[in-house]
Amino acid sequence: MKQKAVIIGAGPAGLTAAYELSKTNTFTPLILERSKRVGGLSTTITYKGNKIDIGGHRFFTKSDTIMQWWLSFLPIEKGYGKSELTYHGRKQAVTSKHLFQKRNKNDVMMIRNRLSRIYYKGKFFEYPLELNLKTIQSIGVLDSFWFLFSYIQAIVRPIKPEITLEDFFINRFGKKLYETFFKTYTEKVWGKKCSEIPALWGKQRVKGLSMKKAVVNGVLKMIRPQHFSPNKKTETSLIEKFLYPKYGPGQLWNLVSKVAKKNGAELKFESEIESIHIQNSRVSSITYRDRNQKKYKTAASVVISSISIQELVPLITPPPPKKILQIAAGLEYRDFLVVGILLKKTTVKLHDNWLYIHDPIVKVGRIQIFNNWSPSMVKDKKTVWIGMEYFSNTDDDFWKQKDIEIITIAKKEIAALGLASEDMVIDATIYRAPKAYPAYTGSYSQFEALKRYLNRIENLFLIGRNGMHKYNNQDHSMLTAIEAVNIIVEKRRDKNSIWDINTEEEYHETK
Repeated sequence: MKQKAVIIGAGPAGLTAAYELSKTNTFTPLILERSKRVGGLSTTITYKGNKIDIGGHRFFTKSDTIMQWWLSFLPIEKGYGKSELTYHGRKQAVTSKHLFQKRNKNDVMMIRNRLSRIYYKGKFFEYPLELNLKTIQSIGVLDSFWFLFSYIQAIVRPIKPEITLEDFFINRFGKKLYETFFKTYTEKVWGKKCSEIPALWGKQRVKGLSMKKAVVNGVLKMIRPQHFSPNKKTETSLIEKFLYPKYGPGQLWNLVSKVAKKNGAELKFESEIESIHIQNSRVSSITYRDRNQKKYKTAASVVISSISIQELVPLITPPPPKKILQIAAGLEYRDFLVVGILLKKTTVKLHDNWLYIHDPIVKVGRIQIFNNWSPSMVKDKKTVWIGMEYFSNTDDDFWKQKDIEIITIAKKEIAALGLASEDMVIDATIYRAPKAYPAYTGSYSQFEALKRYLNRIENLFLIGRNGMHKYNNQDHSMLTAIEAVNIIVEKRRDKNSIWDINTEEEYHETK
């Protein structure tokens, strides 16, 4: 008889774990999801036929495993050339496993051009910033000189020790460039001064990107053809093309859940965990309520959690030590909401996936143009469908406003930026995503104690971004799930290899 594996959360990490376990002859996955949809932060929201990708998800990875995993569900759309993909500097066949008896012709990945720019004081700059003739013309020769002088100063006299995110940015880009192009946007995202954020954030997210690499990339970009052939030395921020599901990332995760269920997994929506029962350093059972508030208690041989650690720890019974509860409660997050705005065709021609709004005159942090992610994200091709992304906290005055009030702000800001007038807005909606970004602030300095406590629960495995309180990308979250399943199947005890993902050399881009 198969053992029951309870998976908490149906985001990319949870569904990857469920699918991998569903292929074994040992476990039957039970997925408990509190919302009404799969995909977590990688879901796709549909509003009157128009689709919103929450936060934007470029399908790019340095992992062969993840690349083949994606393409087994969504092969590259016909018309992009040969059936081979140049990847990691070598050619390898792109094969699709026959997961379905009859594959939907629209279940495909598209190869998309990556274009993101910085909007600052009415001008557009390449993102990441490139020191080329166009940039110098936009900035001005005098300011460009001071940027360069400031950068040389940072090389000659770097800040040591490198403690804050401000130190991190200044050491890599110089003080003047940091104050112009990094400071405002970063503080919009996190709601804190860069001098209050640990340098660890930069080491995790920006890693090896620096002025030197950005300049080199700018030169290479002028002399090399654009094609989908990233290798392990390519900075993630510098890729020129990426894969993207025709109908957004939710298309992939709906397919994954479909196949996992076909393999025997059970998926229960609107299910809220009430308690996780521990006996002899193992999870013995889980109590949860369904959408009708009916209570269930299920035995569990294995539990895999991708929900936030802040929510998970108080569910454990008997209760953890007071210090562990305090650390979990003190973890901080940045919440996120997107205002979907449908526009009449604008005279401003934008080919960007994202615009990074560094201009301090508005609150909006980024703007997605969904037409450029995939034309199929937009119902009427005669309209422009954008997502205005705001970073906030659930207890902020901004977050607490009514939807119509935030939509009014968004309409005024799109006009202030000169991208569209308010009378061009046809319709609008809002989607809110609490705990979108785990922060390395608050009690995070004590996180190792929390990690050790949770790792000692033998059959509890933490995966994914919020499950590990680690700013993972989608592919890293999936790799944590795959590694957790490998440990479970191989009956290994050491969980450190899960935590090493996105910190090991392959993911540090400093070679």
